[in-house]
Amino acid sequence: MYDTTGIFCAGCGATRSVHAIAHGNFAQAAAYNLLTILVFIPATLLWIVDLSAVLIKGESIVPWKKLPMWIVWVFLSLLMLYSILRNMDAFSFLAPHQL
Repeated sequence: MYDTTGIFCAGCGATRSVHAIAHGNFAQAAAYNLLTILVFIPATLLWIVDLSAVLIKGESIVPWKKLPMWIVWVFLSLLMLYSILRNMDAFSFLAPHQL
């Protein structure tokens, strides 16, 4: 999206951020995409715990199908807000950058 419009989306820098996480460089990961640190790590841990429960007990411990719709709307709203803020001069630290 950035190459076409010059605007950073919520996902810009996410792949580089995950790569930095995989190499243990969390500061650089946050510089590439802070949202990745705040969402990817907890979501991955939750997935591992849930997968373990499925393999051990045969059932999920997370009620994925009963997730309230308001949680989805709040998450989508935060993604939009993050996309807007990282393109403002006052929040330029949210734009992907090298340390």
